[in-house]
Amino acid sequence: MQIQEEKLHHIEKTYRLAIEKMQQRYEEGTGNPSDLPHSLNDTGNRSIEQAQAASLLGKQEEAKDAYASAAEYKRDSVQAMEDNWEEIDQELWEDAPALYTQAMFLALISRDDELITEIASEALELDDFYLDLFASEYEDSPYRFYHMKVLAATIRDDPQLEGLLDELKAEVEMMTPVSAKQFGETLTELRVTIYELLRQGDSEGVVSALEEYLNRHATATPLSTEDPNELIDNELIALCLLAKDRGIDVTVDSPYVPNVLVPDLAKTTYVIGVC
Repeated sequence: MQIQEEKLHHIEKTYRLAIEKMQQRYEEGTGNPSDLPHSLNDTGNRSIEQAQAASLLGKQEEAKDAYASAAEYKRDSVQAMEDNWEEIDQELWEDAPALYTQAMFLALISRDDELITEIASEALELDDFYLDLFASEYEDSPYRFYHMKVLAATIRDDPQLEGLLDELKAEVEMMTPVSAKQFGETLTELRVTIYELLRQGDSEGVVSALEEYLNRHATATPLSTEDPNELIDNELIALCLLAKDRGIDVTVDSPYVPNVLVPDLAKTTYVIGVC
């Protein structure tokens, strides 16, 4: 591990204390309701930082608990938008699919089955009204919407999955490389491939695609980084665990993935690593 343990302990403690203070504010009901969605999202980000530091320290339960909290904060941020619709800047709602997607990834890492199901079910219920609001204004909004739906449908094994995948593929085909890079969606085609292979139950195909994902991350991320947020790709971990949930016996053996977050490689059929 390149990141010093002392630094990781400091990160974990700092964010844990900050989250406790924020949680106290939420329980007391202080603060402006219009600020609540942003505040909850920010607290979710702090929980991610805490979770990542804990995972790199080998603290499995603490890490999973923090990932679960992060997922809840992200989900609650969307709910706060709904509850305070009249008070908030309605442009905030454009982030709802991305927040749900992130919440599902974080919940998958937490291995909290009830939470995973809850968030995926809520994401599937997000109305097409979102597209009416933003599809013509933001080029990546339909992609975000259908990515959220496909992930949720994959988790729930929902019969809508095939049709939603077709919608997602269509959005990816329309997204130019320049716009994909602009919106931070450079993995669009690989994501679609992984979801399609998961739908088909193609174990070897999924393993190969996940390995490509890991190698792309490794190419872009120096192991010398001292930033856990840069080192760890939570989406990759979540997709690996989603594959496991779909019956594909896969894990990751890499310094980019804390081993406390993925299945034991000694008990797993497929092990992916950096080529």
